[in-house]
Amino acid sequence: MYCEKCKVTVRGKYARCPLCQRKLKGETGEEIFPEPVQETKKIKAFLRFCSFASIVVLVLSIAINFAFPDYGWWSIFVLAGMTSLWILLGVLINKKDNILTTMIWQAAIISVLATAWDILTGFRGWSVEFVIPILLTANMAGMALFAQITRIRQEDYLIYLVIDSSWGLLCVFFIVFNVAEIVIPSIICVCASVISLSALNIFEGRALRAELRRRLHL
Repeated sequence: MYCEKCKVTVRGKYARCPLCQRKLKGETGEEIFPEPVQETKKIKAFLRFCSFASIVVLVLSIAINFAFPDYGWWSIFVLAGMTSLWILLGVLINKKDNILTTMIWQAAIISVLATAWDILTGFRGWSVEFVIPILLTANMAGMALFAQITRIRQEDYLIYLVIDSSWGLLCVFFIVFNVAEIVIPSIICVCASVISLSALNIFEGRALRAELRRRLHL
């Protein structure tokens, strides 16, 4: 298989170039790497536990909501949140070959959906005060932790961490323009972004610049 853009030959069963994700041309060869061993039993056990826990939480929420209806039908939001979590879990399982890309996309999608939900319900500000800054901060910590645990190569996570850390600076807008009344989560997110970008530039600056040149073909 050959990539016309990167001018490289790719061995193994690949449909797209590992560098630029462009479709390869040629005939697929034999797989050069062994198939990874998947712990399907543990995954199935985890999914069964999550399914049971979801049912318990949903049933208790509906029962409590019926017992105390004066507080509104908040159990509908619990159902919506549970459905969203299962959709996200399904995406993570299906896209497990590139967890970091999935984390970036999910952070963006959840931020947009939370903001839209907040606006449609009268905009109480919970999306910009809590959801977005907490989500971006957790994403930065999750990426760094994932990189350390899996011991993946620098070039496989540096760009994703830069993207997510840069997005965290969006919370400056929430603080400066008084979009968020509760600013502590936004301040934490901005501080985490600045620290993360500074650490990447100081400790991984050479590798980061080399990766940018490679990906942008500079």
